[in-house]
Amino acid sequence: MNKLIIITGMAGSGKTTLARFLNEKIENSVLLSLDQVKEANFDTIGVKDKEQKKDLNKISNSVFINLLEESMKRKDKNIIIEYPFSLKWKSTFQNFSEKYNYKVITINAIVHDFDENWNRILKRDLSDERHPAHELNSYNPLYKNEYEKVENQDYSKLKEENDTKKYQKINLGKIIEFHNENEQSLERILKKIEEY
Repeated sequence: MNKLIIITGMAGSGKTTLARFLNEKIENSVLLSLDQVKEANFDTIGVKDKEQKKDLNKISNSVFINLLEESMKRKDKNIIIEYPFSLKWKSTFQNFSEKYNYKVITINAIVHDFDENWNRILKRDLSDERHPAHELNSYNPLYKNEYEKVENQDYSKLKEENDTKKYQKINLGKIIEFHNENEQSLERILKKIEEY
């Protein structure tokens, strides 16, 4: 049976690293990242203010859902999706998996030391790996390389999201916890997926 692998968890928890690893290791897999969809849209038309960014994020969500359904219609064998998915996504994933007959695996990326994770988030946001538009309310793709990296995270908000386990509530199908400790952690997750 085909599999939908949902990777969720708060920022900095290792979701993207895990998703890329699984995409590389699992044959016939497709990786859909909502952040990649957003970044492509930022680089296509940009945003001039907070309201435009909000609207473009809604469009990105819609594009992501359409891509997921298209991938299921094509019967892609292993679909990996990655993002800090909150509970509002659960019914969509459940409906699609039932409609297209996919077994679901939910991987919750767990953060044990919030302050250590906080430092990882800040480091990532100031690195070249993070698209600048995530932290900006005005972004013109023509000047992509001229934007300075900014620290625009809210410690209290992220701490609350971690403490309330906001991104660990979908829990469809087989549920696996991912503790981003080392290379063996990635291999353990791969083995659990293959056994399911």
